[in-house]
Amino acid sequence: TFDGLEAESIVIALDAAGSCASAGAACTSTAVTPSHVLTAMGMPAHLAFATVRFSLGWENTEAEIARVLNELEGIVVRHRGFAAEGYHDLGVLTFTDDDAAEKAEALLGKAGLPCILAVTPGHIRSGVSLRAVHCPWDDAEKAVRTLEEQGLPVAWANRIHGISKPVHGMAMEQQEQSFWDTLPK
Repeated sequence: TFDGLEAESIVIALDAAGSCASAGAACTSTAVTPSHVLTAMGMPAHLAFATVRFSLGWENTEAEIARVLNELEGIVVRHRGFAAEGYHDLGVLTFTDDDAAEKAEALLGKAGLPCILAVTPGHIRSGVSLRAVHCPWDDAEKAVRTLEEQGLPVAWANRIHGISKPVHGMAMEQQEQSFWDTLPK
């Protein structure tokens, strides 16, 4: 569990690095609610949204596990650093394919623009890759221009406010607690 981060975005970045993980059960992959299994176990919603599931088998080696953990550490550090900046309005740059999103993140990073490879929010996924690049909205126009100059077209640049499911989960918990607090004891 990576408190404050969105598991789906960590999974996207792991996949781009060649590692497999899940943010939940396959049967609920499009759900906008926290995992019913994790919440039934008593996990708060904001932490359920921030939980990554790894499945290991007898064929996995220590070297593979070490590689994944090393990748995971780098991804979490990048995502925490991005989240720590407190961007409330994000530019979500979408692309027609996964490879374009990965190339875009690399190009924008080289150009010194803050960005992360992350999940495309569900409400804007139609016709675009599951992978997107998130950047501060104030930098989105410059990011699009930078990518187009490199011959990498952006399908859409979307302005999103308050996208984080972990943050949404904490707000849901606070609303629930506020309700219970108003009841007579």
